Amino acid sequence: MIAIAVFLATSFGVVVVGVLLVPVTTTIKVFGQGTQWTMGFNATILGWHSNHAWRVPMTPAQKVKPTTGFDPKRVSQGFTGLKIYSHFVKTLWDRTSVTNFSCVLYLGLAEAASTALIIGLLNNLLGPWVSLRIAPRSSRRPVYGIYPVWDRVQFQGEFNATIRFRIINLVEASLAALIRAIFLLIHGRYHK
Repeated sequence: MIAIAVFLATSFGVVVVGVLLVPVTTTIKVFGQGTQWTMGFNATILGWHSNHAWRVPMTPAQKVKPTTGFDPKRVSQGFTGLKIYSHFVKTLWDRTSVTNFSCVLYLGLAEAASTALIIGLLNNLLGPWVSLRIAPRSSRRPVYGIYPVWDRVQFQGEFNATIRFRIINLVEASLAALIRAIFLLIHGRYHK
């Protein structure tokens, strides 16, 4: 009887460890033009697929009504939440690999000088991020481009990224974020 229990516990442990080490492949897609954009993702683990897509902007019924006034306590809570989320993303990103990355934008403001300034600004902001954070983790060369449209107002683009991480890395990042939240709560840096 004990041998069967040990066998079942060992088998269950092997299955759990195996599931934690299986990579999750996630594809994120964003494309659109003007004010009509579609966002979606596809996650694959052990042959199981999950697809979700939605249109942006949301319908008026789905929008959250803005609050009135300025509440410093809520702003402080927001910054603390942002710190915790940033720590979670950094911890997960350090153990993530990118298998495909593509970001192409077409931008026009109907005036050449304004278009050139905005294109230059976006290239200065996004270029180093792609070359320093995406390219070293990518198995293929990333596709990146911001192209000007000189003669008319246009905002069109497509973003496609496929990333891989293991479930254990997601659990580890979640626990690290939880520990950071508890630390901030204990030391009084987070106010209810």
